[in-house]
Amino acid sequence: GISSKHFADAREALRFLKADSELPAAIICDVHMPYMNGFEFLDSYQSFDAIARRPVVMLSSDNDIECKLRAIESGAQLFVPKSDDPRILCAHIQKLIFTTAKAAA
Repeated sequence: GISSKHFADAREALRFLKADSELPAAIICDVHMPYMNGFEFLDSYQSFDAIARRPVVMLSSDNDIECKLRAIESGAQLFVPKSDDPRILCAHIQKLIFTTAKAAA
């Protein structure tokens, strides 16, 4: 019951987020992306109006504690290793969407 939109790189995603009036309920971002890594994406995304910001889940094959801490310190609400079962990511996204919608009500 969740639809997604994919982008070739973080710059393309940021352009969409700045221009589109129908923002996603949550954002999934990889650490390793072309042109801009996930941490740079989060830095740029943090400059958005607080009302426009949505929760971000950082996804990565880097499963070390330093990467996890950096993701959280950079503004990600969650860090999910790519080695986890994909159902874990889906469960986190559903929970974030529900929590965000409940807080907005």
